[in-house]
Amino acid sequence: NNLIDSLAVIEVGKAVVLDSLQFAPNSIENTESAKQDLAIVLKVLKENPGLKAEIAGHTDRSGLDELNQLLSKQRAEAVYNYLITNGAKAAQISWKGYGSSTPIASNKYKWGRDLNRRIEFVILEK
Repeated sequence: NNLIDSLAVIEVGKAVVLDSLQFAPNSIENTESAKQDLAIVLKVLKENPGLKAEIAGHTDRSGLDELNQLLSKQRAEAVYNYLITNGAKAAQISWKGYGSSTPIASNKYKWGRDLNRRIEFVILEK
């Protein structure tokens, strides 16, 4: 699993995109496949009690900036709530929405917009 490989080495500042957490435009609903990646994140948090991480929500640049900011915040909070509900400790994780401020691909094409609607697991402390 690519996520397992990405999280094998825990480094402060490292940001890992949770690939299976893909969002439809204007949606905060996760897909079923997202639960597999979230289970890996939960395992990493439980095995590393000193680890602190941020759940970072991002959107594409479609629509109004204010709405994108709100949507990214809601997506990150939804992932945070899922993790807490399933056993993560609130002291280990925080969440923040970044809107469309940090794209990783061009917003000109659908594939780029799909990549920009993402959740990242960012290592803050280990």
